[in-house]
Amino acid sequence: MEQLFGRLEKGMIVKARIVYCLGQNQYLLRIYGYNMVMQSNYPFNRFDEVNIMIKQITPRLIVQMVDPNRFVRMNSRDKGIMDLIV
Repeated sequence: MEQLFGRLEKGMIVKARIVYCLGQNQYLLRIYGYNMVMQSNYPFNRFDEVNIMIKQITPRLIVQMVDPNRFVRMNSRDKGIMDLIV
C-alpha cells in the first residue's frame, strides 16, 4: 500500500473502478491495481468507473468524485466524498 500512496498527490485526479459492492454503503475500489474498501453514501454499481480527486492521503485516504471534463465536484448527498478504509 505504501507504493500506492507514494504515487498519489493531493489534488490529483485518477480513474478508479468499483470492483465489488459489499453492502451497507461499502465498496471494493481499485486504484492503480490496488483494491481498497471504500465507504460512500453515493450509490455505485459493480464495474462503475469513476474519476476521483485525492483530497487527503494521511492519516487516511479521502477522495472525492469529480467530472474529469470540467474538473468540478459532482453533486451528491455527501458531496461525492468517499472515505477509504485502508
